[in-house]
Amino acid sequence: ASSGGLRWPLAGAQWNPHHPDSAAVWAGQGVSLWDLRSMKASVSIDAAHTMPVRDIDFNPNRPHYLVSTGDDGLVRFWDLRFSSAPLLEYSPHSSWVWQVKFNPSHDRLVLTTSADTTVCLARVLSLSAGGDTFSEAFASSSSETNTGTSKEPVDEVVETFTTHEDSVYGAAWSQVDPWIFATVSYDGRATINSVPRAE
Repeated sequence: ASSGGLRWPLAGAQWNPHHPDSAAVWAGQGVSLWDLRSMKASVSIDAAHTMPVRDIDFNPNRPHYLVSTGDDGLVRFWDLRFSSAPLLEYSPHSSWVWQVKFNPSHDRLVLTTSADTTVCLARVLSLSAGGDTFSEAFASSSSETNTGTSKEPVDEVVETFTTHEDSVYGAAWSQVDPWIFATVSYDGRATINSVPRAE
């Protein structure tokens, strides 16, 4: 199959769960959404990342939202209707990010795996189906101050899991229990973790 306007061999593809005649493909630094009826790209993000794209995932509840990861260590969220710049980006890892997965039931929860041996769970309320505010910057728990007053939940990495000793290249949310996920690393170790109760 032709990669159309993409200048690199295709690195991956994913069906669009919201439109049966649509799929996303990624190659090099770009991501494209293809209309399979016309066999043409309907959306192209040529510079989605500054280094090769590793993975993408569609938001299960918001049809135009997609998240991408890459060797630049960034996690970027896109609105496919206005794709000239990401809606939000953050860098939860110290190396490339292998995989990204929206929680299939709670789209505010986003899981990433990395070559730095960690798995990060983020809360991205501002872009979830229930979100009503947009965060200008992704918060870090280390920069928050405890003022003794209750705070509105913000976009942030809520937990970094360090149960692996090698590059973590795969993740999957449970299809039975939305609070459980599994990850696998290059050394063959698989772990099962759960979302913190506070989430």
